[in-house]
Amino acid sequence: MPKTFALAEIFSLLDSIPSFATVTFTVAVVLVSTTVIYFLKYNNGKRIRNDGNNSSVGGHIKQAKKLKDVISKEWTITKVQHEYIHKIAKNFRMDVSSVVTRLILQANKEDNKRKKFIFRVVRCDNCSQSSTGGYKVQVNLELDSLHIKWLDNVHKKCNHASVDKTLRIILDFYIGVVLKDNKMEKYFFDVNNS
Repeated sequence: MPKTFALAEIFSLLDSIPSFATVTFTVAVVLVSTTVIYFLKYNNGKRIRNDGNNSSVGGHIKQAKKLKDVISKEWTITKVQHEYIHKIAKNFRMDVSSVVTRLILQANKEDNKRKKFIFRVVRCDNCSQSSTGGYKVQVNLELDSLHIKWLDNVHKKCNHASVDKTLRIILDFYIGVVLKDNKMEKYFFDVNNS
């Protein structure tokens, strides 16, 4: 009798195991679901990474605003720089914060040799008053907190007088680049340029 009991137990266990078709269906559903989730995550991540590229910084700013990572702050820049960023904003249909963000991103992408040239070499390419660097004005910019932190790190590392000075150096350098090669303006600011 013990053998019969053991066989009955085995048959009841076999009855509790789902059929091959059910197992196959379950595995297929899990695989398809995983694939769809991965595809959506990958494409979403790819879109977000692209928003941070030179070609679509505006999208990056909008995304940062949603995440509350944007800081609105008054910055001191020269009158020439103020006029330039407003002209670019108008010409390329973007806000001045996006213009400045594109130049910050460009400066950060440069190699170390170029960064040293930008931040450590004293230039007066666009100064109208050599000792003060030109007339200063205020501009309100909404910049990503990480970009402000990066500017602050550069300011400290290079012993600039202020974080505003670091921003003025970036603006001064890239305005000079554009004045020497007007194709660079399109490269820096045209959203269709990838």
